Amino acid sequence: MAQSSPRIEQLAPELAKILSQSEPIEHLAEGFGGAQGPAEGPLWWHEGGYLLFSDIHNDRRMKHEPGKGGASLMLEPTNRANGLTRDLQGRLIACEHDSRRVTRQELDGSITVVANSFQGRRLNRPNDVVVKSDGSIYFTDPWTSPAAPEQWDLTFSGVYRVTPDLGTLTLLKEAPAPPAEGNILDLGAGYGPIAIALARASPDARIWAVDVNQRALELSRANAEAAGVANVTVAAPDDVPDGVRFAAIYSNPPVRIGKAALHRILERWLDRLAPGGAAYLVVQRNLGSDSLAAWLAASGRDVDRLKAKKGYRILRVRAA
Repeated sequence: MAQSSPRIEQLAPELAKILSQSEPIEHLAEGFGGAQGPAEGPLWWHEGGYLLFSDIHNDRRMKHEPGKGGASLMLEPTNRANGLTRDLQGRLIACEHDSRRVTRQELDGSITVVANSFQGRRLNRPNDVVVKSDGSIYFTDPWTSPAAPEQWDLTFSGVYRVTPDLGTLTLLKEAPAPPAEGNILDLGAGYGPIAIALARASPDARIWAVDVNQRALELSRANAEAAGVANVTVAAPDDVPDGVRFAAIYSNPPVRIGKAALHRILERWLDRLAPGGAAYLVVQRNLGSDSLAAWLAASGRDVDRLKAKKGYRILRVRAA
């Protein structure tokens, strides 16, 4: 029997919001896959204008560039990686079969392990992965290994979530709600999760997302637009007018830049609190939250520990 032409089969009405069933299916490349895994994990790399995918059986990551035909080798070996995606900072996230882990490729090319165990037991064989708009990483972990489970293996398949930043989540959950109006500062905005949360909570306020890193500013701006919040102003420090005073400041400050640099940043912005305003800083205890509180007090600031949870401290600094 002759094979029918490939077509798109719609199983849920939501598909129509993404693509049309009438879209033609184009044959891009062939010669991939095998008994140890097919070609999967397609990921469009917008900046480069190319498609990445995993040739699992052959332990390779391949790249297809439109107009060139076929595919070229991007990386070998890959620990027989499958699912690929990117986080909100544009970093590559991969599910690796052989190493039984989920990894992130940093912007400098180094590899960070996102997850390799659950409750002290090894993951099975991470398979597919997505990143939600809040930065959370969700991945599937079925048992598809031909080997029999060992005593340190999980006994079930699962879907897991890795939260993006426990400090930021602690700040957003435990700090007081932002003022309903006025200027509010997200100091060290990163990719914008704090600014977006503040904007949603206080739609009549003006949220300033400030960062020294140009890539962070681009991400904050794009993520605020994607989130549909119109009251976020993304700016470099020197672009904030001198006369702006803040009803509140929220920050997960960059403590790893060193005490001297951190102190200079805080001195600059804490002095711009409006009368009656307050700053809320979340700092991990083992990264110096107590010493930071002591320095703030010694500098004449009205500071107290508002909350302690899961190894983090939320410090409140009231306007002078």
